[in-house]
Amino acid sequence: MFRWLPIFAAIALSTSAWCQIAMAETGDLSPDFRRYITSRYDPDYPRAARERGLSGSGLALLEINTGTGEVKRVTITKSTGHDILDKSALYAYRRWRFVPHTISQAEVPIIFTALGSVDPSVRTNARSLAIRSPQPDYPLKAIELDMVGTGAALLEVDQRTGVVTSVRMSPSTGHKLLDDAAMNAFRQWLFKPGTVKQIKIPVHYAKLGGFSY
Repeated sequence: MFRWLPIFAAIALSTSAWCQIAMAETGDLSPDFRRYITSRYDPDYPRAARERGLSGSGLALLEINTGTGEVKRVTITKSTGHDILDKSALYAYRRWRFVPHTISQAEVPIIFTALGSVDPSVRTNARSLAIRSPQPDYPLKAIELDMVGTGAALLEVDQRTGVVTSVRMSPSTGHKLLDDAAMNAFRQWLFKPGTVKQIKIPVHYAKLGGFSY
């Protein structure tokens, strides 16, 4: 989550990555209801949408059961312009939970956008060899604090199985919160057996929730 500008860029801002991966996160939430959220899930940036470079922004209205805090209905009041992105947002927001006996509705901004830059060599060497490549999260706290940074993740891989055995930032993005988000995702990567032993993937967190690697 693009010019692709991305691989990760989503905000449901997506993040962009040197491996052309995109992701989505929720846009800014009104303080009026943010404090009542007990459980939230960020929308996924569908692979088909990433590959087509789809982006868009909109709004989702959440109707809440005040007795339980569960979301009983989600309506896209302003479409992102793409059904696949709208459905991703709907699926995520239906799983949100709020403090019971507080609010009955909440309108949540959603933005899918491609940011960042793609390095052709990394895109070929890493992305093409990966069997599983979950996207790093852009932590909400980092977005709120306008944290940005550029670094690189060094992945050590068991060449026999393709499993990532260790990940470290070299150099760091300058923020532990961003480093941890990137490393947590890269630890879950899985490569084709007999291919990768070690690989270094540049990471870039930009403003507006953009992430690239």
